Amino acid sequence: LENITTLMVTSLDEDRLELRQRVEEALKHLTRQTLVQKNGDCYVFLTSEEQEVNRYIDKQNVEPAEITAKVSELVFEDIYDEKRFRHPDFKGRYSFGFDQVVDGRPYKTRPVNFLTLEILTPYSEIVVSDHTIRLHSGQSNIAVVALPDDRAFIEEISIALKIEKFIRMDASNPVTKFAQIKVRKREELREHNKRARFYLEESLKNADIYVNGDIVSSSSQDVTTRLRESIGKLVDNVYNKLNYMSTPVTESDVEGVLLDQVSQHTMDGTNYAPNHLALNDMKSYIQSQYMRHMRVSLKALMDRFQSPPYGFLEVDVQWLIAQLFMNGDITMEINKEPVTLMTKTPKEILRFITRKEYINNLMIGYYERADKEQRDAVKIVIKDFFHESPRSDDDEALMARFICLSKKMLQEMDGLNHHYEHDSGYPGKSTLQEIREILKEIMSRSYPKEFFKVVAQYREDFTDLNEELESVMFFFHSDQKLIFDKAVKYLDIFNRSKSLVMNQEIEEIANQMKNIIQMPAPYGNIYRLNQLSTAFSEKYTDILTQDAKSILKNIEDERHRVIEELERQPFKDELIDEVQKRFGQLSNHAKRTNVLSELYSLTIAADKNKVFFLNLIANRRASW
Repeated sequence: LENITTLMVTSLDEDRLELRQRVEEALKHLTRQTLVQKNGDCYVFLTSEEQEVNRYIDKQNVEPAEITAKVSELVFEDIYDEKRFRHPDFKGRYSFGFDQVVDGRPYKTRPVNFLTLEILTPYSEIVVSDHTIRLHSGQSNIAVVALPDDRAFIEEISIALKIEKFIRMDASNPVTKFAQIKVRKREELREHNKRARFYLEESLKNADIYVNGDIVSSSSQDVTTRLRESIGKLVDNVYNKLNYMSTPVTESDVEGVLLDQVSQHTMDGTNYAPNHLALNDMKSYIQSQYMRHMRVSLKALMDRFQSPPYGFLEVDVQWLIAQLFMNGDITMEINKEPVTLMTKTPKEILRFITRKEYINNLMIGYYERADKEQRDAVKIVIKDFFHESPRSDDDEALMARFICLSKKMLQEMDGLNHHYEHDSGYPGKSTLQEIREILKEIMSRSYPKEFFKVVAQYREDFTDLNEELESVMFFFHSDQKLIFDKAVKYLDIFNRSKSLVMNQEIEEIANQMKNIIQMPAPYGNIYRLNQLSTAFSEKYTDILTQDAKSILKNIEDERHRVIEELERQPFKDELIDEVQKRFGQLSNHAKRTNVLSELYSLTIAADKNKVFFLNLIANRRASW
């Protein structure tokens, strides 16, 4: 244009600026008539064939969407081809994808990210005023790049798209020298695309960039640097709690937490947990859900804390859950089965937290700590009932120790079960059964909150049962059981001979023994039972001894009667041994038995034996 203007100067006094404007208008007119073609800053006169081709190209329809797509391609595949923003403050640990948009049209895919980089061309309806653009950038997580009102790149793109359509025409086109012209048009296409990229990059250098309603200032004119800085500011604005994860963690750190290998950091003499701000936020969220009577799944926590305003990594969330669990701040259950350090190993818990297969089934709830009264109740029961001094104030440790001692107690009580077989009548069976039921109920509580609540409810019961249990244990592990057994034996002897004992004093002793034996808790009367047993034995033995003398005399009389008759018979040697044997057995039984009813039955037995042998002798004599 400048060269043509110079050639058209007719005098030294001619106004060059006015001449330049007239030349430009004339060239535009020739261009519209397709007699001249503008190629950058150059104007070329066309042959007839070229004029025909240009008229055909000029008639090609280019939709705004096609221009937008081309702008998107140039920006996001060439000028600024980064797909993710890597945060510089965390050594590249965190990177964020962003949607790419031009004039409201997503590039390639539908929106899938929390961040958006949008280019606004002069064709955009939003580019009406600065206020409109600020409002647009402040209503969503978006960095808006408002290009200046320079349409040079749009014109170049429009011409390039028309030429592309011409080049794709069928080779049978009637235009003369179509093939040769097509080759030249390809070269022109490259030039137009090159200029389109150049003009677009210049527009990006001079564009205003808005984030959260404010213009992002930058000292750099480099497009990549400007866009990267604007996205960085957007990330800091959207993920404003990303710095809560101040200490990076790895998968091995998650395992280390569960193995209780995490050390505390110290600042100004005060211990604090790494990433305490993130821990507090997650704990507060779980607690808020708990207050609504809800547990959250591992997936729900992953979704929440990988999204704005956090943007944590998956391993970050896993570490936070593991740390809160080990701190005793949360509870976990898998398929409605409680997950605790008493029921699962650290390796199993690690698998639940880190494996994808459990992400929907691992449910997490807030751990409601026991109050002081409940905690004191457990300590008192451990001290007074289990006779052990509590070694920790930690809820989990107290619960674990209580359950361990309960299991040991149940085993010890199970060792006494054989004493109660066959309705032995030993005392303490109901006491042991009540303790067994209480301990099993407490052990069935998987969560500390429920555990402490139940123990506190049974605190008074443990106090009452403790004394009873000690009495039961002392009964079986001392001579009280032997005294009890002796009294039961004497009472059985008395009951079997009750109708034959005509002694009021013995009956009174037996009744007293019976009353003590039938007591639910006879432990304090065992010494009396011992005294009564001794008295019973002495008096009963006196009666038994006296009655045994008469019974033995009766047996001896019957034996003598049979021997006397047998002495007169010639076959006495055949029967004498049997007679002595039979009556000897009766005498021995009379000397050994301690039951009056058995003793008195020997009189009848002696008479029957006498009759038997006398009849036998008579029959032998008759047949001799």
